[in-house]
Amino acid sequence: MNQAELHRYLVSKEPKIDDAQQLKTYFDLRLATNLSLIKSLFFSLYNEKEYVDQFYVLIEQLETLYGQRSLALQQQDIERLRAGNWYQSEQMVGMQLYVDRFNKNISGLNEKLPYFKDLGINFLHLMPVTTRPAGENDGGYAVNSYHEIDPRYGTKDEFVALTKNARKKGIFLMLDFVVNHTSDEFEWAKKAKAGNAKYQGYYYTYPTRHIPDEFEKTLPEIFPQSAPGNFTYNKEMEKWVMTCFNHYQWDLNYRNPKFL
Repeated sequence: MNQAELHRYLVSKEPKIDDAQQLKTYFDLRLATNLSLIKSLFFSLYNEKEYVDQFYVLIEQLETLYGQRSLALQQQDIERLRAGNWYQSEQMVGMQLYVDRFNKNISGLNEKLPYFKDLGINFLHLMPVTTRPAGENDGGYAVNSYHEIDPRYGTKDEFVALTKNARKKGIFLMLDFVVNHTSDEFEWAKKAKAGNAKYQGYYYTYPTRHIPDEFEKTLPEIFPQSAPGNFTYNKEMEKWVMTCFNHYQWDLNYRNPKFL
């Protein structure tokens, strides 16, 4: 029995999932069941002696973030756990779309949910809807905030209403959540440009071209015509920053676990 099967078994005994305390117990069971796996994966990436404190920060954040989920989402967690590998089911029929290209905004998309049901669509993959720079933003893939909805799409309340309506209709929602880079307007990038060494460490930044030039020997260019090279010089912090996609998209440094 693997760990996924084990914690699915642990929550299969009690059919009721409408009690907040019982749901928290389920979460604690799931976390305890997977703790050794999480630890193994974390320290396969990061040195245990150097980053043990960050591991404990991660575990605390998992608990904190779970506590911030609504009762409906906590219930959904258990329903999907009991369903097994639902995302591999032949019954899942998905569609990927830009909200504004499909029906103007989030409220417009909400109105179209019955249309998706008629088509047999039960999984919607939404391209980025979070805030982004006013000018060039790579279709929203240059992220200014992970927590705010861009006004062109509507409000956070309208987005929450969409998620609730989709759940009622049995439609799964997936957001295209950009985690490999941020925009240079993101709060971390702003602090990095202001000279904060901690936030500069959240990105790949270098005082000279020595290391960037070594990278360029093997690093492919994603947009060689419009964005040649993989590094951009930032005058404010007087350093080169890795920007594999565009000069305004700063690559996050996942060698550094401290931005957990």
